[in-house]
Amino acid sequence: MKVVQKLRKLSRSSKQQALPTRLRKKRFLLFEEMANAITSFTTTGTLSVGDFGGTVGYWDQVYDMARNPLNLDITLINYRIDHDTDNRFRYVEADVRDLASMPDKAFDISFSNSLIEHLGDLSVQARVIREMLRVSSYFYLQTPNHAFFWEPHYALPFVHWLSLPARMKALALVTRTAVREQYNAYVENPVRLLSRSELRYLFPEESFEHQPEHLFGMTKSWVVRSRLNSVPSSKSGQ
Repeated sequence: MKVVQKLRKLSRSSKQQALPTRLRKKRFLLFEEMANAITSFTTTGTLSVGDFGGTVGYWDQVYDMARNPLNLDITLINYRIDHDTDNRFRYVEADVRDLASMPDKAFDISFSNSLIEHLGDLSVQARVIREMLRVSSYFYLQTPNHAFFWEPHYALPFVHWLSLPARMKALALVTRTAVREQYNAYVENPVRLLSRSELRYLFPEESFEHQPEHLFGMTKSWVVRSRLNSVPSSKSGQ
């Protein structure tokens, strides 16, 4: 129980040196590597990034926005935009499940961090991915691994492998408030982590690299990014 409590504390901490922040920074190196490679064969000198579900706080954690060494032009795309915006970013208010109004190749890179698991069932996830590919030339995505024992949204081990009723009973052992909050969140916006086979289905390996992120010797999450010798087709994931 002490191990679980420690992991819960680490997973929810927002301090700069907390485990989730360190993992995000390490993972972000894969994006930087891809962005540098793309820049080497583009002529504009600026990379436009559409961050689907992105936040200012995330970018401040992983990237030096003051120096902006990659010369990124970042657009945060969310269902609702806060009134207090940050002029270092552009903003688009949109439901990522419906991007019909967004033009083809609006961005150099479609970017998402821990988003796809919040969007519904596999068919909805596939549709969103097709649209994200349509509106960009390259692609970067991170998502938690269904096979990893720790569920980051519940901050508990194993619960994502249980049926919903069993999951509620497990949460009841922690706190009844958590049961109500998590149940309501699940009904309104169910969290659905991707399996390895689903990841291969949605992102064929001839067009995408699948990079595992390890913790405790296991794959905690996956990073998917475009193979630079193959610009992904908007038909991927069908």
